Amino acid sequence: MSHSSFEPVKQDIINDLRRVANQVSEIKECIQKDFYVDEVIPKISSAQAELYNLKKRLLEEHVKSCILLCLKENDNAVIDELMITVARVMK
Repeated sequence: MSHSSFEPVKQDIINDLRRVANQVSEIKECIQKDFYVDEVIPKISSAQAELYNLKKRLLEEHVKSCILLCLKENDNAVIDELMITVARVMK
């Protein structure tokens, strides 16, 4: 199944990804400039948190659109797909 479930929030997601990319660039710069580890680790944690929140948001949009639509069409096989996706999110 390939539905684009995040079209309504696509630009927000792209903006979030741009912010994460900037954070990663900043981390890279800190490493190149030999910043102290205590200054770098919080930046890494912040980027990870942003990605985790983005992952949750994508899943939420997917459930609210694609999964709901499939269930309304009595496509119960989508539950198996959802469980696989949730397992990936939980890793």
